[in-house]
Amino acid sequence: MTAVAPEPRLSDFYLRLADDPSLLEQYERDPEAALAAAGMTDAQIDAVLDGSDAVRSVLETELAGEPGLRRLVTEPRMMTMGPPEDEDEDEPDDEPDDDDDS
Repeated sequence: MTAVAPEPRLSDFYLRLADDPSLLEQYERDPEAALAAAGMTDAQIDAVLDGSDAVRSVLETELAGEPGLRRLVTEPRMMTMGPPEDEDEDEPDDEPDDDDDS
């Protein structure tokens, strides 16, 4: 009977990324190549390249059956926001328009 190697998990890759400076450097240079070299599937690579929502979905699926690892994925407690919008847009200007002939 031949043992089948388990599919590599993206969560394991991220844990290695945090501990391996050379892997991090490779990932920063070329994320797709680093993921492929680590044995990630095309779907996992696409999820990483597509952005945070896709990655979160893959990680949540991977960790659903792993309560011990589930604690590693936390919901953000803070979020960044852009600069506040100018609220004065509806108020009239105090300066006269150049178009007025007065």
